[in-house]
Amino acid sequence: GIEPTVVAYNFGRAGQISNDQLRAISMLNDLFARNLTHNLAAWLRCRFQVNLVSAEQIPFSEFLMRIPEISYVTSVRLEPLGALSVLQLDLALAPPIIDLLLGGEGKQGPLRELTDIEEAILGSVVEIICRELTAAWQSVELSFSFERRQMQTQVARIISVNEKTLCITFEIRMPEGSGLLNLAFPAVVANTILRRLTSDWGRRHRHASDTRNQIQTSAKHIRLGGSVQLPTFRIAAREIESLRPGQ
Repeated sequence: GIEPTVVAYNFGRAGQISNDQLRAISMLNDLFARNLTHNLAAWLRCRFQVNLVSAEQIPFSEFLMRIPEISYVTSVRLEPLGALSVLQLDLALAPPIIDLLLGGEGKQGPLRELTDIEEAILGSVVEIICRELTAAWQSVELSFSFERRQMQTQVARIISVNEKTLCITFEIRMPEGSGLLNLAFPAVVANTILRRLTSDWGRRHRHASDTRNQIQTSAKHIRLGGSVQLPTFRIAAREIESLRPGQ
């Protein structure tokens, strides 16, 4: 008989995103990035480019280590699950965005904490981001709503530090600045998203049996033509005269 093959299981890779899930996530977030690019560029009246950088599952503690010391972090509520996710925006993007919305040219400014007015202005941008997330993620039936800004000491209380989160990273580029937008979803949300995405992706890419039979039947009647052409070469006329069948 055939000896069974035993492979050592790597518990560190448990729950990793499959290729199908990664493709589905990339499709949804590419849609989100395009919509956000178009809408914020129109709203700010300047060039504004959003690109998906990565989607991965990491412990929340690792996500926290990536947050700069001076940063803009908010909690985002996801309904109908009633769960909280974390949105982090590099503060390097704040000065040009705020300057544009106050009638300026979108100039860069020093990296510092926001005033109350600046924080309210940036909050309106986060609300637009949440609106575009809801629109792009319709297939997973989740709505995103901006809750409030969280201080660095409060962020660790939103999600357990040992919990494996779905982390999605975008790069935002403006004429006078660039930075990252990071989203971290807790396990309950990540599992729901990945399960629904995998189900939808499979349904969209799997033909019914009768459809497959029709395709196979049609394929059998396809006629393909072909030709073989030899490269050009020189031959003496006397060799042609002496040609015999089989040569």
